[in-house]
Amino acid sequence: MKIEDNYTLNYYIDKYSIDNLFKKSIRKYMELHKFNKNDYLLRTDQGADYFYFLVKGSLKCYTILKNGKVLLHEILTPLHAVGDVELINNTIPACNIETLGPSICIGIKMNLLRELVSDDLVFFKYLSSTLSTKLVTYTHSSSINLIYPLENKLASYLLGVHATNPNAPHIKIDSMTELASLFAASYRHLVRTFNNLCDQNIITKDRNRISILDYKTLEKLAGSIY
Repeated sequence: MKIEDNYTLNYYIDKYSIDNLFKKSIRKYMELHKFNKNDYLLRTDQGADYFYFLVKGSLKCYTILKNGKVLLHEILTPLHAVGDVELINNTIPACNIETLGPSICIGIKMNLLRELVSDDLVFFKYLSSTLSTKLVTYTHSSSINLIYPLENKLASYLLGVHATNPNAPHIKIDSMTELASLFAASYRHLVRTFNNLCDQNIITKDRNRISILDYKTLEKLAGSIY
């Protein structure tokens, strides 16, 4: 949802030096967008109308395979570009990008941005850097989904959700079934993994509410996953 708040818009542009990513400032074309939990920035069944810079919150990037299983590629945190592949190729998104909690992005209309940066070598240098990083990340995530224990993947996911609202007293899990699907795990396996983390006093779980007790240990478990 577009928000008319120039103070906050300019605050995030300056905080992340977004003007420096372009040959000349296009600040006047930037918009502030706020998203609620489980909102989509990109969907594989829709065209991409905006290019986004994530400036607050976190997102999950995933695809749904033909057999119905979900493949989680990455947890995105600021400052992350969303829509770079779609900007260059003018194609339907290959991945879904969904918020893990309340998030804020700076958006630029996709068609307008293509015109503005058509000869902007500064911006395309930035894009080449983000795309090469994504290539490495997606290769890494494929290995993670094959060989990493669910405990490590769950730890990384919980930290990503926590990052959307660090001051919240707990993390809310909307659906254990959907979360199990996201990790390509069984419901029982996910429940056992939660119980193991609780037994180690790393988290507590009260139905669908998770509280982090030992943040440092959870970080160690997560490592560089996602």
